[in-house]
Amino acid sequence: EKVDVNDPEVRRDVIRYFRMFISFMDLINQEFTNIRNLLVSADTVAVTPYLFLGGEYYKVKLVPPYVNYCYLTVSMPPERSSVWDSEHLCALEQRTENLHNSTTWGTLKSLVQPRNLAYVAEQAVDDTRTWLTVVVLAATFAVLLGGRQTRN
Repeated sequence: EKVDVNDPEVRRDVIRYFRMFISFMDLINQEFTNIRNLLVSADTVAVTPYLFLGGEYYKVKLVPPYVNYCYLTVSMPPERSSVWDSEHLCALEQRTENLHNSTTWGTLKSLVQPRNLAYVAEQAVDDTRTWLTVVVLAATFAVLLGGRQTRN
């Protein structure tokens, strides 16, 4: 879906994704299939991927297996290959359980990788609910500590 990068929240999300993208560039340059690791990490830490095409930014919705390279078998005439029915030869596994463990422990292990911690922390700081929680906790402590000092 096309997005407006003039919106500050969208711009922040786009920058966050492309910073993550740059952090994976060494791996991607070594082997392009490492782009899947980027997308799995982005999905794990809830960083939305974006594409820049034709001078516009587009938000991408992720679906496992995220990225793969599949080829159809070539049938000799009079046989015909079909995109839907023919055998597919894929470079990567269609399943991503090894890359993205859906269990809580697997997600936690992925989140605490140094590369991902910064994105999780940044998203928490950008979230209005985080600041609302901080204000409520500060007010609660102020009331509790203020009540304790008046009794003394």
